Amino acid sequence: MENLLVTADGRKVFVDLEAVCIGPREWDLTLTALYHECGWFSVEEYADFVQAYGPDVRCSPSWPVLRLIRMLRMTLRLTQSAENDPQRQRQLRHRIDTLRNGTAPAGWTGY
Repeated sequence: MENLLVTADGRKVFVDLEAVCIGPREWDLTLTALYHECGWFSVEEYADFVQAYGPDVRCSPSWPVLRLIRMLRMTLRLTQSAENDPQRQRQLRHRIDTLRNGTAPAGWTGY
């Protein structure tokens, strides 16, 4: 496990927890639903996820706002690694364009 360290006295501690938080479960569910919209999870995989976890966040009134926040974060994260990579630059430009024209996340790739 890359995020588990053992201290000198033998205690096990988790590190690299920048995405861990306490808050509405919709925040956690939004990323999986968005990955499904991107085509990264099939209809069957997403249905299995919803069946196992519970509610479909896409039915929540907070879905449009949470979805947009996640898409912005995904795009901003890509800016950190796109400078010297033409493929990532093209994907970054595409994401910005689709955010502007309202078609996001159509055509989004993992880079």
